[in-house]
Amino acid sequence: MKWWEVPVRPKPSVLEKLHTAVSEPCEVLEDFELFRRTMISTLDPDEPLVRALRGEEIHHVHPVRFLLEEVLDNPATLVDAVERVTRWSLSGVLELRMALEEVTETPDVALGYLLEIRRAFISVVPKYLEEPCLETVAGPLLVEVALMACTEGFLEDEDLGKAAELVAKVVGTDQCIVEALPSLEIQYGDIVPKFASPARVWTIFTLLCHTCANRLPPLEELTEPLENVELGPVEELELLNGYLEETIATLEIEDERVEKWISDILVDTVERAAELIQLLSQPTELAENILNSGATVRVGWIEIEPKEYDPLWEEKGAQESLYSRIKRIQNLIGVEHADEVIERASALGLGGVELPAGGGVEVESSVETLRRMIG
Repeated sequence: MKWWEVPVRPKPSVLEKLHTAVSEPCEVLEDFELFRRTMISTLDPDEPLVRALRGEEIHHVHPVRFLLEEVLDNPATLVDAVERVTRWSLSGVLELRMALEEVTETPDVALGYLLEIRRAFISVVPKYLEEPCLETVAGPLLVEVALMACTEGFLEDEDLGKAAELVAKVVGTDQCIVEALPSLEIQYGDIVPKFASPARVWTIFTLLCHTCANRLPPLEELTEPLENVELGPVEELELLNGYLEETIATLEIEDERVEKWISDILVDTVERAAELIQLLSQPTELAENILNSGATVRVGWIEIEPKEYDPLWEEKGAQESLYSRIKRIQNLIGVEHADEVIERASALGLGGVELPAGGGVEVESSVETLRRMIG
């Protein structure tokens, strides 16, 4: 049984614990049912996180394939991927301004504040690949759910003000524009593109990373999808500067100070988005980051064990793969540590496994490596 063939179906306690760990900064969202209902009502019903919230299985288990297929739409090259995230970063800017013209006398200023929110979500994307764990994404997820609650009209009066205050404080924008989102008829999806969304992408991605740390696939199986993605014609990247300049020009902003402010936001947004692709160009480092995410999820003072977020593997996959895992471990740390392997296997209730014969190479901290490999 291959590690990616067993679906992920986290228990309800996983998302409840994640919510408990992060909800304190926003009193309004301390109600888990509101937190849950906001995401289910706002997101597409086929989104993996929505499926998890409904107690359903997640079948896209390979985190790198998840990024390439579900987030980047199967780019042919890395240059193609850069072009896509650039266009997504700038998508809908003109439409946003036109919509704002209908409801406010200062559409350019309002647009700048909304683009600050978008930039804030895009800016943190590289960190999800550098430190791919639920603790990294938990805080941004809370801010995103608060933004959803504001834009989709789930909150009113004082509660709306509290949620807007959290969003404005974290992303560094004006609270009044966040509070005004329901009346401006600006939808959540108009502000945060999918590839930058903690709820639509990165919560599931980091959960899959913890799943990999628990299942311990070979490094080469994690990197394989990226090895098929070539760099591509770098000279085409110059065309993106023209697309950025065209986007700014179509806004026709009369106030030079406001135009510079919005231009700086858009340039910075595109540059930060491109960092995502730079990290994808380093497959081995990315795979190592994934495996280092930890089999035990830690978010603040909350701990979540594999039996909670990856119960199907614990039930179906772990025992069947134990022999091959022990063999890999023995090759890594040497046959002289066979007694530790058997002792740890017995402690897991998986005794009676006959250790494969063969040699190995000695490495530092072998016992600790052993514990990590077995889980």
